[in-house]
Amino acid sequence: MQRIAVMQPYFFPYIGYFQLIHAVDTFIFLDDVTYIKGGWINRNRILIHGRPAYFSIPCKNVSSNKHIADIRHDLDEKKRAKLLRKIQVSYSKAPFYSDVSGLFRDVINSKADSISELAVTSVQSVCAYLGIETRVSISSALDYERAADKTRRLINICKTQNAATYINSAGGKTLYDPVLFSNEGIILQFIEGRTTPYRQFNSDFVPSLSIIDVLMFNSVPAVQNMLAEYTSNSIYG
Repeated sequence: MQRIAVMQPYFFPYIGYFQLIHAVDTFIFLDDVTYIKGGWINRNRILIHGRPAYFSIPCKNVSSNKHIADIRHDLDEKKRAKLLRKIQVSYSKAPFYSDVSGLFRDVINSKADSISELAVTSVQSVCAYLGIETRVSISSALDYERAADKTRRLINICKTQNAATYINSAGGKTLYDPVLFSNEGIILQFIEGRTTPYRQFNSDFVPSLSIIDVLMFNSVPAVQNMLAEYTSNSIYG
């Protein structure tokens, strides 16, 4: 039974995103939909001086009339150095700073031109670091019927992958009609992630930060265990 998930590409997203990738056979980056300003595509949160704060990738000519794949990032040498400095100031004393800061540096110095490519690169780099072997694809590269509502678009993508199960995060329970999936022979399933608190220096634990924070404070085996910390349930029409 082929299990798939579809999500917009986010830049170093939180661990729940990777729990979703871990739960499926194929993960599709949805890059041929409208770019949402103020979303998670080009930004996330890390700890800065013990408090959650945003860090972001600057982008050119941002517009809600463009697809994610068409938005170019605006990183130059100075802006890359500023981002690296922010990571250094925030996490230089974290136990896994050396490895994770190198991973971050490699991503922002990659040849990716669009914010979509950069976000996908960030996710794939983390997957490689953690040994996640889920197959990935990009929706703009698929041949499917795009002129449809949100649910039908996902069903159409499922069909390109011969998927028997579509898995989404629990936040999508109110967005999709299970009857429409069931009528196409597809099981609609949701997962709800949990995050075991871990030590973040001497501060109170702050959940749902970028995966960067998780990796800075936890070994690869510890994070691999976290990937399976979710519950799942299926909804039938």
